[in-house]
Amino acid sequence: MQIGAITFDNNILGGEAVFTNTKIAIRTLFNALDSGDSIGDFLNDFPEVTEAQLVEVLGYARQLTTSADVIRGNATLLKIVGNPFAPTEDILQLENHVAQSINQHRGSIGKSAITFNADVSTIARVHSADMAQNKVPVGHDGFDARIAEAKQFVPGAGGAEDVGEGFTSADDVLQAWLNSPDDKANIESDLRFGGIGIERVGQGPNYFTLLLL
Repeated sequence: MQIGAITFDNNILGGEAVFTNTKIAIRTLFNALDSGDSIGDFLNDFPEVTEAQLVEVLGYARQLTTSADVIRGNATLLKIVGNPFAPTEDILQLENHVAQSINQHRGSIGKSAITFNADVSTIARVHSADMAQNKVPVGHDGFDARIAEAKQFVPGAGGAEDVGEGFTSADDVLQAWLNSPDDKANIESDLRFGGIGIERVGQGPNYFTLLLL
């Protein structure tokens, strides 16, 4: 999975965070800074890493250490139920089943398959995490911002979103969406790209976000 300047790939350093398009671990940067090296020293030592990538990674670190959410959470970094960039295996499997069910339904009515994108799914998953933690109500708060962010990753036109709470299977959440005229229209639309993100708190209910572009 690629998130801007950071890539997680099980085939590279066992899935450790690395600078995108390199095999240089992100922790190498912070180890160098801890050792007294300057940013210039690091870039000279690791020419595969661009200055833009380094600035982006430091920007993430700044957001994590200065945001109100982190401060209120006693500095428990990335405490959005877990890390939304790394879903658990059961959540990832359920997301895949929902995507498959949606495309099976679309195929049954003569529509082409949605191309699901991992980056768009991450955006959707963060919204599901916010709903699961009661940061936002179950609904579409922040929809425009999510669509704008998703368009950085896929060449989609327009945008739509379905959300849900409490379902335990892909068939159940799909059926609920198909029973809602607005949600059904989104699933059966001509939009071509999507992301499905699911989150839950502990043993609580599943929260679903489907983004379509």
